This record gives sequence, C-alpha cells and structure tokens, in this order.
Amino acid sequence: NKNINETMLVARSGNEVKVINLSDGSKVWLNKNSELHYPKIFKGGIRKVGLIGEAYFEVGANKDFPFIVSSNGLKVTAVGTAFNFNTRISNEIEEVALLEGSVYVQGNKNEGEIMIVPYQKVILDKKAKMMRKEQIRSGIEAYWHNRFAPLNNVTINDIAGIFENIYGVKIKVIGGNNYQSTYSGFISQNETIEEALKALSYSIPFIYSINGSNVTITMKNNFSDNKLILE
Repeated sequence: NKNINETMLVARSGNEVKVINLSDGSKVWLNKNSELHYPKIFKGGIRKVGLIGEAYFEVGANKDFPFIVSSNGLKVTAVGTAFNFNTRISNEIEEVALLEGSVYVQGNKNEGEIMIVPYQKVILDKKAKMMRKEQIRSGIEAYWHNRFAPLNNVTINDIAGIFENIYGVKIKVIGGNNYQSTYSGFISQNETIEEALKALSYSIPFIYSINGSNVTITMKNNFSDNKLILE
C-alpha cells in the first residue's frame, strides 16, 4: 500500500550505535550495522516496528496501545518495558532478554509463544524450530547500549564471566568460601580490567593479579553483605 509505505522510515546505524526517539516517546538504541523500520507517527491502535540486527528498547507505557517488534524469526509484544532483542547471534538463533516490565514472544513459524518477566530471556532456535525460556542474572545482554548492566543475585564466578566478555580476558577465581555468596547491584563502564577489578574489590574482599590477558582473583573469607555498586 503506497500510503503506508510513505509514512515508514528506515534507520540504519552503520558503524556506530544510533539512538532513535519514536513518536510515542519510546526510545530505541540500534546497535552497529542494524536496521529499524518504523512509522513517522504510530496510528491505528498499535505500535509496530521491524528489526534487523540488534536493538535495546525502552517502551513507553500504554496498555491500550501494544508495542510490537517483528524480526525474521520472532514477534515481541510489549506495553511498558525495557528489553534487548538480538536477531543475529547466528543465522539460526534469536534472543530477547527482558530487564523491566513483561513481554509476549511468538515464533513466526509456529515455534510457540512465551511470556517472560524481568531477568528472563527467550531463545529461538530456527533450525530446530524450538523456543525456550532461561533465567538470567544480569543485564549483560544490554551492556553495549549504555555500558551499564544490572546484576541480580550473581556469584563471583558470574561476575568473572561478565568481565571476561567485556574485557576479553581469562579469569580464574581461587580461595575463600564465597563461591555461593550472591551479589546484586550494577556494573558500569571502566576503561580497563584493572579499573574494573579495583572497583569490585571495594565491595567484595579479594586480591587480584593480572598477567597479560590472564587474571587471578583470590577470595578472602569475611564477606557477608550481598549488595554492591560498581561505579
């Protein structure tokens, strides 16, 4: 329909993250080399956009006006929500990770439909024609958009894994009785792994050593609090 096409816009991010403000007040961070198709103004009782690549969505709350993101493999319906949608993990895998609100995720080829709540994600395997739900303990999936990741009851080994992904290092955790202690808070951007470890060591008692891309964290035994904030 020519009239519909005239009102549709396409945002392409190229080699940088691009922020798009939609007409309903929703905000979209479009990761590098991604594409968002959206109307200049939402009309007709529905807010519908199309995604190729990866984007982080902060959806303006409006329960009478659902917000729908469609990709090659999935349809995600939200109301007032923050979530990361990655359509390019591989040719066969797409993921939706939820940080706030709730979303309803449907496979486009009858793979199923799943409702998720915060700190859950849906993984679509297009080749196997299956969808599954997983618990997540951090918002690391969305770290790329603002260098900020909330943590929800993570262990020191979970944090080590997050740091490995962010800084491209290998971390070994040894000693102490704190493997099962859990921490909640957030991590935000540090330029180097050393700065990140220094910030973390103010909240969790350990010493660390760095040898090239290999890091050793040696735990101490006197930690009981489970709240941390890493600036």
